[in-house]
Amino acid sequence: MKNNSRIGLWLLIPAWALAFAARVVQICAGTDMTSGFLKDDNGFFMDFCFWGAIVLTLAAAVAAAVLDRKKNNSAFYNTPVERITDGRAAAIGFALLLPGMAALYEGYCEAVIPESSNISPSPFMVVVNFLFGAAMLVSAFMIMYFKEFKPGLGFSVVSGAGYYTLRGIGVFLEKMAVTTVPEYLINCMSVIFAAIFFMQLAKFLSGNEGKRTREALTVSGAVAAVTILGNSIAVITASLAGPAEAASRIVTSENEAEMLYQLAHGRDAYYMSYMPIPVTAAGIFIVVTLIALYMQPKSAAENIAEESGEPEALPDSADEE
Repeated sequence: MKNNSRIGLWLLIPAWALAFAARVVQICAGTDMTSGFLKDDNGFFMDFCFWGAIVLTLAAAVAAAVLDRKKNNSAFYNTPVERITDGRAAAIGFALLLPGMAALYEGYCEAVIPESSNISPSPFMVVVNFLFGAAMLVSAFMIMYFKEFKPGLGFSVVSGAGYYTLRGIGVFLEKMAVTTVPEYLINCMSVIFAAIFFMQLAKFLSGNEGKRTREALTVSGAVAAVTILGNSIAVITASLAGPAEAASRIVTSENEAEMLYQLAHGRDAYYMSYMPIPVTAAGIFIVVTLIALYMQPKSAAENIAEESGEPEALPDSADEE
């Protein structure tokens, strides 16, 4: 296991770059920023370039998972769950704080701060944000405290799957044009992909993995991370460096976009917003988790040496030399 294979992890960089570039082009050149719809004179490439990048990511992630498994020297595919401890477990727990705090913050803004909330905040999403945000926060602190995954603690990560599943339902309830406005569809698919990843992660960390759970975890993680971060950073880039026509129609939050829409009485009043903080936080969590899972665990000798404060013994071959 010396040459730790991480093809599935390295795949994220070119896949994200492709999705990011496709989304920036689609926002700046292919979207009618007064309605949110794609322009009528777009070609096939402009309409589907972002989803094409996601499909390519899916295919590449499946191939990478097969290669990492076949090479038989990938730490992720050869490390039992009980050995995901210490720094690796703490990294996963710390990353889980991000979506938990983001969900609680969004719920607080909608329920408590009038000027930060939508004109008609969704009671459904307020409850979902508070309930599941708190659950993820508790799970994160417990993981950081114990720094190992017992079945019950591993299963607690399912709170993330529940949250992003219900958040997807919330998008459909609030955005009736979800299938025709690319922003809404991408946001909806992002939370669905995140929910699938959390579900597979809970299955894996609770010790209930099946024959292909690890492959499903890496593939769903790659697709979710590329979709979320590719779109999230593309929207920010378009707002800062895109043409004035597009940049002037991008705001920092869904609440601001909704308020501007209401003030304009719905006439040419679409405003694109940055991806919601809880969704972007999920993308960061997924990347950190995949990095932690692909890291090489310490050997038993290294653990003993660290606890005793003595240097690890050299191999016999080194002694002979």
